[in-house]
Amino acid sequence: MKKIVITDDSSFTRDLLAEFISGEDTKILFASSGEELIQNFIDWDPDLVLLDVVMPGIDGLETLKEIRRLKASIKVVICSAVGGQHKVVAEAMEMGAVACLEKPFNREQLQKIIEECV
Repeated sequence: MKKIVITDDSSFTRDLLAEFISGEDTKILFASSGEELIQNFIDWDPDLVLLDVVMPGIDGLETLKEIRRLKASIKVVICSAVGGQHKVVAEAMEMGAVACLEKPFNREQLQKIIEECV
């Protein structure tokens, strides 16, 4: 069973992503902030993290740095509205993010990314 963590401060976005990726072979975990993800990361031991860039508190880039420190091989997909965030997305990709999923989400694109990652 693959474990995917959806990290976003918007409950609507978390629910939408979960609806898009739910399946019998997938366990979905939720974090509403970077802090919550970091706090639970070791216990959860996910296969993939979907990570929002803009969040209050620890933003997506700082969260990415910390979870890569905890598990360098973790696959992370950055979720971004991209408009005005091209620099941040580029930095995340340099830090090892495997893909960028643009908001609004496209179910087929998300499913393809997940199939490639886990």
